Amino acid sequence: MPENFENHDESQQEETVEQPPEIKVESQIEQELSPEVIEKIMAKVVNIDMPEIGYHVSFRGEIETIFQNGLLGQNRENRDRCQIADRKSWANEIRKNKKGVVFFNITGRSDKELDRLNSGKSEEDTEISYSYFVRPQRKGTCYVILFDISNFKEEGLDAKKLGSKKYKPDNVSGRDVEMGYEDWKDTGFDPEKYFPYSRINTEYGYVLSFRVAPKFFEGIVIKPSGPETKHKENMSTEVQKVLKLMAGNKNVLLPIYDVHGNLLWPKQMNYEEVKKFVTEREKQKEEEK
Repeated sequence: MPENFENHDESQQEETVEQPPEIKVESQIEQELSPEVIEKIMAKVVNIDMPEIGYHVSFRGEIETIFQNGLLGQNRENRDRCQIADRKSWANEIRKNKKGVVFFNITGRSDKELDRLNSGKSEEDTEISYSYFVRPQRKGTCYVILFDISNFKEEGLDAKKLGSKKYKPDNVSGRDVEMGYEDWKDTGFDPEKYFPYSRINTEYGYVLSFRVAPKFFEGIVIKPSGPETKHKENMSTEVQKVLKLMAGNKNVLLPIYDVHGNLLWPKQMNYEEVKKFVTEREKQKEEEK
């Protein structure tokens, strides 16, 4: 979106707003959805650039099991590997070792301008589009799972161990957060001023124990593989893939977006329309109270 977008008149805005790629849906799930179900999915639609949305970047086949198993915590040594497909084996491993974290980020807490510069992008865009594992230099397809972090408790930088359904920053500017508060202060850095709304490096982000269940999922953002010039033509294939996976887990039907905030499914809206839709929906909720 151009930086001076808000200074354009209304007719200019209509010409400037980038339209989402047209997605031709030929999925069985689409044919089976009632208007009531569509409405429930639309109720989950958000502005993906609003603060305090948890998001986990998935690739390398991990997406195949996420809608069934949820986000399963991994040992640090396995950070770059796919999730364990067998949830029973994963649960046994967690009970045995008491180790396993989900790596994720939270919108509104990163240094967005630094991430933008590192991404090589000059135009204004969403925080997720700039983040370390999604930025254009990452050539593979990314599936970004959005989830509700309000169901989890945040711990401070000095937390040595994380109990179930708790999270904390994983790393701060490359420094090991296993250091306690006093150790941080010895470096001239005051963690009290940093926590909790710190400028997190999205390469490290946050860690959560031990699992994010599918019931906490709020949406999925897709960045297709290949150069950005090919994203629109590749997007339809990726959306079809995700719809097929969701069709096998119909208790997890989620809105699908691109990294620019455009809604791709179950309806198609550009980012400006999404923001307007969300604002009006929230206003209506307030009026009904």
